Amino acid sequence: MRALWVVLCLLWSTVAVAQEVHVSIVAVRGKGGGAQVISNLEGALAKLRGVSIEPSSRFIGEAQRRRLDDRVESDPDAMARVARALQVDSVVRGDLESGARTKDQSLTLTVYDGGSGRLLGEAVLAIPKGKFTPKHYTTAAKAIEPYLRQGSFRSAPFEPEAEPVVVAPVVAGAESGDAASDEEDDEVRPRGRKRLPPIVRVRGGLSAQSRSFNYRAETASKLFLEEGIKYESTLSPGFTVDAEAYPLAAALKGPVTGFGITGSFDKVFLETKQQVKNEDGSTVTQSLETRQSAARVGLRFRYGFEEHELSPEVTADVGMGWRVFELGQNDEYRGTNYRYWVLGVGGAVPLTTPLAILEAKFNYAPTADLAESTRELAAKADVIGFGFTAGLTSRFAPGWSASLLYDWQMFTLDLDGEGRGGRVGRAAEDVYQGVRLVAGWEY
Repeated sequence: MRALWVVLCLLWSTVAVAQEVHVSIVAVRGKGGGAQVISNLEGALAKLRGVSIEPSSRFIGEAQRRRLDDRVESDPDAMARVARALQVDSVVRGDLESGARTKDQSLTLTVYDGGSGRLLGEAVLAIPKGKFTPKHYTTAAKAIEPYLRQGSFRSAPFEPEAEPVVVAPVVAGAESGDAASDEEDDEVRPRGRKRLPPIVRVRGGLSAQSRSFNYRAETASKLFLEEGIKYESTLSPGFTVDAEAYPLAAALKGPVTGFGITGSFDKVFLETKQQVKNEDGSTVTQSLETRQSAARVGLRFRYGFEEHELSPEVTADVGMGWRVFELGQNDEYRGTNYRYWVLGVGGAVPLTTPLAILEAKFNYAPTADLAESTRELAAKADVIGFGFTAGLTSRFAPGWSASLLYDWQMFTLDLDGEGRGGRVGRAAEDVYQGVRLVAGWEY
């Protein structure tokens, strides 16, 4: 029985260590501190197993939005309010102090509980001659790791009357050692700041799209045009918007937070001109009212490898799509509308920087329903669709991005039977392609 108890304790300890903790650095003050030290320390903390990083810039940005930026470093209540809003479990503050007669410095890292602002512990790191090496950042991260894992944004709010927990500082890195060999043996190579997957992502902007439709009729068909139907539109302007939301990511952690919902809508503005033969053989050009749009809703699962801003992300989709193309009343062709199930896989790979992220997505529609528009071509139609999207995205600021994307989609139609006006279709290909220039926001 005692052996079983020991095993259970070991298992519990393993689970506790593996549990992810979300950390942010509020500031590193003192001569030589600032953004570069914060960035390097975030890189070292991100290498700890089960530690994710809320960028310091986003933490301060949230404090500014709440008008707490003048108190967030020193007021436990203000610090906790910001941390709870961002679901930060532990907050780190750094203070650099210089020696009175030497260039040596000491870095004091203080860890606070995200939910309450309570002091969890401190670690003091010696910086000989005031020169940081990658070894120093690694040592500092490991020194405060035990305190980081004690924090939780779900802790009870701060109570001023409660007696604070006094924790003896840990002194790390007192001996300077061989700095050159330290850099070679344990160099911190940040792969970008740790980036939590967004809960909501929205993109919208301008688009331009063209359509190419080629319909071939059976030889026995009553031909309303000698070659069947060939419809070509120029690259026409429009607008586009798409969104995705992951509600489970707002309250939970782990793979389940990758499940979400998606939706998109595209609208194209174009005009169709048609040449019509009169009975006397003359031709006249008429303008036809034209509608062209597409929409899609579905479920998505995403997975980010290590969730760094420089690590890839993959997605898998299943959903329903609609594509509408309608022409005004005429004898020849009034449009083809699709409703279809769609499966998709995609991914995003940063090209060494968040400013250049390669995106690609492939989709497949195993079948599509043309409903009443089938009769424009034949009595029945078997339809398969497939397509892809590719382009570049640039994350130029926390939460903001811009994208240039190319879209291509094709439907192949196998036709049979007699449709409107005695037409008997054999086959058709319907191709849509275009570009999108969109701005994105995520939270």
